[in-house]
Amino acid sequence: MPDLTPDEIATQIGTEQVVSLCGYVSEALGEENRLGLVSDSWFASYLLFDKDAAVARLAGAGRQDGKSVVWLRPDSAVTEVQRGRNGASDTRTDRKAFEVALDELAANTPPPVAQPDGSVWSSPPPKNPR
Repeated sequence: MPDLTPDEIATQIGTEQVVSLCGYVSEALGEENRLGLVSDSWFASYLLFDKDAAVARLAGAGRQDGKSVVWLRPDSAVTEVQRGRNGASDTRTDRKAFEVALDELAANTPPPVAQPDGSVWSSPPPKNPR
């Protein structure tokens, strides 16, 4: 029989409403009681959130890309920061965590899949493909 011990993350989250975000967790320099979640590999954009907004975290050390998954309360305040280039100032936008999660989900849709008959389906496949 397989080991069916409940995952620790599921125990931490329980029945709480959460949204998940993925990135590299970092200190938020000059931002007391906040953490940063770097969302791109160039470290050009990141999210700032209050430490107490986080419900659970799956550390990136166990993932191939090294990114952590962080579960936040949906209505928690998140500040998106886009680093300016060539000395330009940073752009900061205040949003709710669920809005950021929806944007991340939309940006990470799977690519279309070529079918044996030559048609191309996006995910999910059409209800009536013929």
